[in-house]
Amino acid sequence: MTAPPDLTHLVSKAATFASYRTSTYDADPMVRSVPGTLTSAEATSLVASHVARYTGQRWIKAEAYGAVTLHQGTTRIRLEPSLNNTPKKITNRQADDLLIIASVTGRGLLKRMPRSPYLSISCGLYGVIPPAATEKLIERGYIATSGKEGASVTVSLAGHIAIAWRALKLEAVPAGQWADSITETIVDVFSPEFVGA
Repeated sequence: MTAPPDLTHLVSKAATFASYRTSTYDADPMVRSVPGTLTSAEATSLVASHVARYTGQRWIKAEAYGAVTLHQGTTRIRLEPSLNNTPKKITNRQADDLLIIASVTGRGLLKRMPRSPYLSISCGLYGVIPPAATEKLIERGYIATSGKEGASVTVSLAGHIAIAWRALKLEAVPAGQWADSITETIVDVFSPEFVGA
């Protein structure tokens, strides 16, 4: 029988998981694309900063499968999700857990359970998201955290897109409207007037 996975080790790697492939393009065809990778936390921070600086939906475009393009003048930054954090992989349990975390933004913390070597997400009065569920949220890139014990946990860009995708599917919204709806969700979630509210 194999030993259970060391979730503490996995959680500590949360800050290094490459959840997005990035490409930066310029309108000038002589400027080459610059590839890179971002963690969930980095992608979330980049989009939050972008929405704060460039207000309105014309500066951001989401696609139903989770890709996001940020427009900055003549420059475009495209974030492509890894295969692991595509919206369609979200389960009902993960969506419920993300909604709990979103309701206690700034208060969700990584904590070690009593008599346990594993880290969980403590959500104050809303309870605790157990270690195995915490592991899955990290693997999918649905939460943004540094991964250290006591660190805050927030719903990531991928997590918000996955929640929106699930809601659109459950409400039977025509697929042709999903990209615009997800773009609206991103702008609403990351607008400075809503962040930290």
